[in-house]
Amino acid sequence: MKIHNNFIGNDSTNTIKLFEPGDTEERYLENVQKMDDDWYYKNLEITYSLNENGHRCKSIQDLNLDNYIILAGCSHTFGIGLELEKTYAYLLSNKLNCDYYNLAMPGAGIDVMENNILTWFGKIKQKPKLVIIQTPDDTRYCNFNPHVNNATFIERGSWVSDPDEQKMVVNCESTGVFNARKVFVYKNISNILGDVPCILFNVAGLRNIDVTTGLKMRVLDYARDLIHYGILSNAKLSTDMYEHIRLNTKCLNF
Repeated sequence: MKIHNNFIGNDSTNTIKLFEPGDTEERYLENVQKMDDDWYYKNLEITYSLNENGHRCKSIQDLNLDNYIILAGCSHTFGIGLELEKTYAYLLSNKLNCDYYNLAMPGAGIDVMENNILTWFGKIKQKPKLVIIQTPDDTRYCNFNPHVNNATFIERGSWVSDPDEQKMVVNCESTGVFNARKVFVYKNISNILGDVPCILFNVAGLRNIDVTTGLKMRVLDYARDLIHYGILSNAKLSTDMYEHIRLNTKCLNF
C-alpha cells in the first residue's frame, strides 16, 4: 500500500489489473485444476480498475458529491475475487440510487480505515449521506520502515511468520493494546462524522468489534480465490443492508 493524495491505497494507480494479492494468477490456476468444469470463474476475467488514489471505484472528480455514500473496510469490501458489479458496495449503491466511493484496502486494519475516513472528511467539502464500515480484524496493523522503503506500507496481522512479530501480536492482544486502539479509532471516527449516519457490520470469521446493527457478511459461497466470500454472500449483504437503511429512512436520509 502507498499514500496517494494523503489516502492510503493500492501501490498502483490509474490502472486496470487482472489479479491482486490474495487473488493471484497462481492461486487462480491452482483453483482451476481442482474445481469442476462448470466452475463460474473457470474462464471468467476479473478486472481491478484502480483510480488516482489506488482505490477500486470511480475517481472523486467523477463522483456525484450531492448524492453519495462512502465505504471502508478490508478485502471483503474491496471485493477481492469478484467482478465489481457483484460486490455489495456496487449492489447497494444501485439499490439506493446513489453514487459511492470505496476506501477499502485488502488486508487493511483499522489504522488504514481511520486514515482514509479522516482524510476524506478533511478533503471533501460535501459530506456523504452515509458511511458504511466493515470492521476489520482487530489484530491487523501497518508495517512501515523508512530505512527499507520510504513509500510503502505493508499489511500485517495474525498471519505473520516472524517470531518477534508473532510475540508482539500475542502480547498486544493479551494486554489490551489492540482493544484500546480499537476504542480510540472508533471514537475518532465518530467525532469526525458529526451528523453523518454510520453503519457498522462484521464479516463472519474475523475478530472485530461487536456491532449493534446485527448486520454481518455471511458465508454463503466463495469468490474466485476460494477464500473471500462470493456472489451470493455479497448479494445477501446488500439486501440486508438496504432493508436496514429502509427501516431507518428518517435518520439515514434515504
